[in-house]
Amino acid sequence: MGRISEAAELHLAEGRALDAIQLLLEDPGHAQHMKQAKQYLLQGLWEILSFGMSPEVTASDQNFSQLLNFTNQLNRDVLAESDLDEVRQVFDKLNMRCC
Repeated sequence: MGRISEAAELHLAEGRALDAIQLLLEDPGHAQHMKQAKQYLLQGLWEILSFGMSPEVTASDQNFSQLLNFTNQLNRDVLAESDLDEVRQVFDKLNMRCC
């Protein structure tokens, strides 16, 4: 495991998921970093959505908005179609479009 992945895991362990994702997204050509960022993004989105918040409420949540912005930064060229499908499923639940 590389330094960036280790640093991202440390951020995540310390409750700074947004920092972890941002760090991973800084290396868009690295497939493993994009996959790890995608996993953290999905985890963060599901944590927010699991509270049964309405789309209107979630849209005003700053962390949720940042996660959505990060989703747009995923390098689709290095992610497998199955990874992108996972992200699309979350957006489908929100009646939103993505990737």
